[in-house]
Amino acid sequence: MQLLVSDHTVMEIDALQVGERYFFSNVSVGISPQMMNDTTSADKKVLGRLAYVLQLFAVRLVKVWRLSHMWPGRVG
Repeated sequence: MQLLVSDHTVMEIDALQVGERYFFSNVSVGISPQMMNDTTSADKKVLGRLAYVLQLFAVRLVKVWRLSHMWPGRVG
């Protein structure tokens, strides 16, 4: 409610309109873009948002596996 009644900063953002739909860009770093990039359209159609959650676990497992094999014989 505070946002509606008080002064606030207005920011312009870029959007792409195709027909009646609007598309916004998302710039991020880390696990999020990798997860979004690796989630297939087919998975999204079948699983919906769950596809991203499953991909998140897949990305995390791959990173853990890689780290555990980078330093043979080293614990931690």
